[in-house]
Amino acid sequence: MWRVNVPNHLKVAVTRFSRADTDLVFAAMRAMAGDPLSGALRADFWQSFRRFAVRDHIARMCGGYQGSLPRLPALYPRIRCPTLVLWGERDKHFPLAHAARLHAAIEGSRLEVLPGGEHWMAWHAADEVALRIRRFASAAVPGV
Repeated sequence: MWRVNVPNHLKVAVTRFSRADTDLVFAAMRAMAGDPLSGALRADFWQSFRRFAVRDHIARMCGGYQGSLPRLPALYPRIRCPTLVLWGERDKHFPLAHAARLHAAIEGSRLEVLPGGEHWMAWHAADEVALRIRRFASAAVPGV
């Protein structure tokens, strides 16, 4: 049943999550990214986080992410399609050195650094991220 190595104390029988649970996970991610929450939203967030299913969903998501990291570098050289490595200049979780290594590992990739971009730049700079992805996709596949 478990696809990733999850500590025993986090394993539970809950396997299905509602749309509301998923929305709460993304709200938690935005909060962790540094978005200020209003008092009402903060209260709602913590009330929701008291729900076991929400906490379990986050634990599974984090466990899956951590479990996949060691396998990823071996896969990068196998990527054979146009690839944009779009990185935030001020990403505190993954510094620019990581972007350079990823770019070097994917033959023919293009590296772009978003000035002032942070870890959650798709949230903080959505318009600029979308513009760069559209520009890259249009150049890689004319007519996109």
